[in-house]
Amino acid sequence: MSARRPRAPAILRAAPTLLVALLAVAIAAGSALEIPPWVSFALVAPAAAAWWLASRSGQGVRALAALAALVLVTGLGWGAARGSALRPIPVTTSRSVNGALVTVDRPPSHDRRGQWRALVVTDRLVGLRAGTRLLVDLPGSVKVPPHAGVRLRVDGLLRPPTDARSPDWWAAYLARLGVAGRLRARQLAEVGHRGGLAGV
Repeated sequence: MSARRPRAPAILRAAPTLLVALLAVAIAAGSALEIPPWVSFALVAPAAAAWWLASRSGQGVRALAALAALVLVTGLGWGAARGSALRPIPVTTSRSVNGALVTVDRPPSHDRRGQWRALVVTDRLVGLRAGTRLLVDLPGSVKVPPHAGVRLRVDGLLRPPTDARSPDWWAAYLARLGVAGRLRARQLAEVGHRGGLAGV
């Protein structure tokens, strides 16, 4: 009768789950903390070398710790690069726009003057990447606002989201929403609806 093989330490048995969880946390942290991607990626090679040396030595726990460090720095770099690519570039100067294509992202609401405004994401607007969030002040002639998912062609004035007169709470609110600019619409027309899963 053959002898039973000894069980691996609990930390090694749980390693796959822990490493996946660590990767997810590292990606989220890299995006949220705005870490420069190169900082994390510069540590990948040393972490990989440490893991290779530890695994060659046959020390399981030490190799796992080195692998966790490698997963951590890789996840941080991945998250930082993704966050940098998706982070909106704020509008800093005012300019006229014509034929901008945007999609209503949330149901419009009234401002304190009773006029409609809507949170939109850009589909095509020169100088801004697609997916940039803007707050659009709809023309006073609009009585029934477009609902979420409607695509609009807009002419108007694009300007920074806040100015010197804006209260701090309003600036903080727009920052939480990720609003990069404000567009005072002079003219708009519905040109379709958002398709695919995003249109659900």
